[in-house]
Amino acid sequence: MLNFGMSFYIKQKKSYKILIMKCAFIDDDLFYLKTFKKVLSNYNCMLELDLFDNSEVFFKQISKVKYDVVFLDIEMPGTNGITIAEHLHEENNDALIVFVTNRSETVLRAFGLNVIGFIVKEKISSQLPYVMEKIERELYQKTCISIPLQNNTSISIHSSSVLYLDY
Repeated sequence: MLNFGMSFYIKQKKSYKILIMKCAFIDDDLFYLKTFKKVLSNYNCMLELDLFDNSEVFFKQISKVKYDVVFLDIEMPGTNGITIAEHLHEENNDALIVFVTNRSETVLRAFGLNVIGFIVKEKISSQLPYVMEKIERELYQKTCISIPLQNNTSISIHSSSVLYLDY
C-alpha cells in the first residue's frame, strides 16, 4: 500500500466555464486511482486533483486543504468511505461527496451525508461525465450572488462576474 497523496493539475483548453474544482479521490486500489485520473483528464473543466490510497493520509491533508468534491471508495481497509463522509459531515465540511463502489447494497448507508452521486467502478468511464456535470452545476450555483431589487425581485450574478459591489 502506498503511503502518500498525489496531486495533479488538469487544465483543458476547451473549457466552456471558468470553474476550478479542488477534488480528492480516496481509494485503496491503485488501478482505480489511475483509471479515475485518466478518465477525469478527458473531462472539460479545470481542476486540481489529489489522489490518496488510504484514509489516514487524506485526514492529514483535509485539515490543510478545502476540497470542493471528495470521491470516496466505500470499502477500504482501516477507515471506510462512509466513515470518512460522516467525519466530513460532522466537521461541517461542505465538500460534495461522490461514492465510487463495486457494491450497490452499501449505497443506502450514505444518505444524508451531502452525497451528490454514486459511480460503479466498472462503469467509471461512462458515469463520471454525468456526475461531473452535476457537480459543476452545483458548484456554479453555490458561487452565485443573489441581489435583491426594490420591486421585491432579485437577480443572480455569478461571483466571477463581480468586480466591485457597493450596496
